Amino acid sequence: MKKITLLLALLCALITVNAQDFTADGLCYQINGTNVTVVQGSDYATTLTGALNIPDQVSNNGTTYTVTAIDDYAFFNCTEITSVVIPNTVTLIGNSAFFLCTGMTDITIGNSVTTISDNAFMWCSSLTSLNIPASVTYIGQRLLDYCNSLTTLTVDSNNTVYDSRDNCNAIIYTQMNNLYRACNGTVIPSSVRVIDYQAFSACTGITSIDIPENIILISWNAFTQCENLVNINLPNTLVSIDGYAFSNCTALTSITIPASVSYIGTAVFNACPNLESIVVDSENIYYDSRNNCNAIIETGSSTLIQGCKNSIIPSDVAAIGQYAFQQCWYLTSINIPESVTTIGTYAFAWCSMLKTVTFPTSLSYIGDYAFAYCNGLNEIYAYPEGGAVTLGSNVWDGVPQNNCNLHVYPECAQWYSNADQWKEFNVMGNLDQDGIEGDVTGEGDVDVSDVNAIINIILNRNTPDDYPGDADITGEGTIDVSDVNALINIILAGGPASPTSDYTVNGVTFTMVNVKGGSFTMGATSEQGSDYNENELPTHQVTLSNYSIGATEVTQELWQAVMGNNPSYFTTAHGYTEDLQRPVENVNWNDCQQFIAKLNEMTGQTFRLPTEAEWEYAARGGKKSRGFKYSGNNNINNVAWYISTIPSQAVDTEGYNPQPVGTKNGNELIIYDMSGNVWEWCQDWFGTYSSDDQTNPTGPANGNARVLRGGCYKSQAEGCRITVRDKSNIYGKANSIGLRLAK
Repeated sequence: MKKITLLLALLCALITVNAQDFTADGLCYQINGTNVTVVQGSDYATTLTGALNIPDQVSNNGTTYTVTAIDDYAFFNCTEITSVVIPNTVTLIGNSAFFLCTGMTDITIGNSVTTISDNAFMWCSSLTSLNIPASVTYIGQRLLDYCNSLTTLTVDSNNTVYDSRDNCNAIIYTQMNNLYRACNGTVIPSSVRVIDYQAFSACTGITSIDIPENIILISWNAFTQCENLVNINLPNTLVSIDGYAFSNCTALTSITIPASVSYIGTAVFNACPNLESIVVDSENIYYDSRNNCNAIIETGSSTLIQGCKNSIIPSDVAAIGQYAFQQCWYLTSINIPESVTTIGTYAFAWCSMLKTVTFPTSLSYIGDYAFAYCNGLNEIYAYPEGGAVTLGSNVWDGVPQNNCNLHVYPECAQWYSNADQWKEFNVMGNLDQDGIEGDVTGEGDVDVSDVNAIINIILNRNTPDDYPGDADITGEGTIDVSDVNALINIILAGGPASPTSDYTVNGVTFTMVNVKGGSFTMGATSEQGSDYNENELPTHQVTLSNYSIGATEVTQELWQAVMGNNPSYFTTAHGYTEDLQRPVENVNWNDCQQFIAKLNEMTGQTFRLPTEAEWEYAARGGKKSRGFKYSGNNNINNVAWYISTIPSQAVDTEGYNPQPVGTKNGNELIIYDMSGNVWEWCQDWFGTYSSDDQTNPTGPANGNARVLRGGCYKSQAEGCRITVRDKSNIYGKANSIGLRLAK
């Protein structure tokens, strides 16, 4: 809906209403000699309803005129028209003439029409069938984009320019054997050689398509915005795939490039966020996907030209091509190997969930806008020496540099701190650091062995190079007794604290906990005992990158500060004592998305709902997990508001209700209420678990319900376990369902 609204606003700004010489029977006309053109009227969208029969002649002031044309935008946004008959006198249907006539199910085109202009029926989403008369000699581009209900598309058999051979439900350009325009019911004929420019553009009803043998070319934007296209088979005759051919095919998960393909254009899979498998046939001599990299590599130049969310850049790749990962939304981290020397223009632009990037020492050039609008980026590991990398223009446009840590060698920190395009980052000269504060020996824990290591360094019995970690705990540039004391304090505090970030919106501050990524076993592991459900199995290994998650559930106070309202049931409106520190509830999944979108607009951040895996990892305590059954303890009473704790400790006397956030103990990461209080929405569609190892999983590509986690104040103890799963459709809301932010 947002896409339609934005497009409608843009078009309204561009449309110029032609002069109207007269009006008859609700239609506006412009005189051209003895003929007239139907033009746009300012009140069309509200006054034209039902079946519309455009007359072949119309009279005004005693003169009769012949209707010969329908002008650009003539019936723009006439949503109440249900059918249209165009008379045989009309020869021209103008640009966007019936654009956004969303209620129109049928249109009859007169047999004198020769030209149907660009976008003529675009977004006629109820149109089910269309016949092109024999008279038509020109059909414009994007004729039927977003005609989501169109399944029958025919051309009169007497047309000499176009045809719909073999009952294909498509428009074929006869002379060239090009499939010119398709619909949701199209079956590509075997005689077709080319799928033309934007042929299937925005055919959102197509879920799979078989491209027959004999096809040699898939042209620019041929399948762009086929948002539900999951499966496509490419033939062994295919030679060329032009740029953006499958852009914005957001449901596409896998693709195989045949051995016959010798040309692949720019950004061929741009904005295909769920694409996780790219394979090039091993017999192809022009391209390859070496080392199971899930990417397309131009063999001769060793340039990676197209990646996906699961791509692993091979160690012999020389360059990342332009647009290679553009709008790969679910890519969260990328490690660029030592072989890479250049990163092309827009290579990672709009990778909004990209958090971590590692640059090799070999890197010498980063192209224009290469990381533009990667607004989730928070960690960059830059191994090149200061000045070794030449940057194009606007490399970091839209990146919140002051919230992103730039890790460099200590001796390079000053250079990066002063250099244009780098100096706005939070420059940290700590690349020798292991990543866990105080882990000097690098064994993954912080204990007395790290104290001994620092003492040995001080006594010159060892040097810092003998240890993978950083012994300069205090960061003042020397290793001395202050570091010993600092490390002892870390150990006495139970290990390094999880760093946090505070954000304020309209005077309300909330805290995000930075969770260090790692691997864990997801599902009903041994601490759950016999208290588990079948949907918690099989257990499986999951590896996550770094991310942030809310220290508490979103409160009524924060929701009200962002949205200007409080949808919660537990308010004074229902007789409850006001406490805006209770979690917001009575919100569905769609409500949460709207809240997050507005919060991001107000803060310039990239908050979102956590994935189900991120939620469980945080509930378990991340790397600090002690294997508890509930989030933070095996004694649920210490960490959760649930059915047995509410009655005796309720703030109100009216019965069970959620309690103010953070009033029970937190877990190992100092995150509160991940067991009990209110159920929490996750980003994922609900689905069954797989036993396969997974990295940064985002759940099924589609479904009919979203994941809920954590249990609530009405749950029994077993319903608040860290592995319990529940679900609801995106419109479901209850006074026991809220949310927690992630980033």
